[in-house]
Amino acid sequence: MAERYVLRGQGGEVMELMFEKGPKTPANLWVAASRVGQLLADNSLGHRLAPASVLNAVKGLNGKPIYGRHSALKPMRELAHADLVCFQITALTQFDRVINHLTG
Repeated sequence: MAERYVLRGQGGEVMELMFEKGPKTPANLWVAASRVGQLLADNSLGHRLAPASVLNAVKGLNGKPIYGRHSALKPMRELAHADLVCFQITALTQFDRVINHLTG
C-alpha cells in the first residue's frame, strides 16, 4: 500500500512524499534526495538511494522501457523522475526526524 502526501515546509514551500507499507514490506518513506542531503550523513537513519538514472533502464518483454519504481510515484510531479531517498522507518522517532528536517 502506498499513500501520497503533500507537505508544506516552514517557508510555505510544498513538497511531495510517499509512504509505503504492506504486510511483506517494511515502512518506507520516499523523499526527493535534494531535500534531505544533510540527513544522509546520519547512519542511524536506514536509507537507500534511488537515482533517476536507473529509471526506464530495463525493457519489458514487449521491448518498451519499464518505469522501475513503485507505480504510485509515477503521477507525482516532484518524485516521478527525481533522484530519491527511501528511508526505512523502523521507529516513529526516525519518521519524526525526517519530517522535522523537511518542515524545519
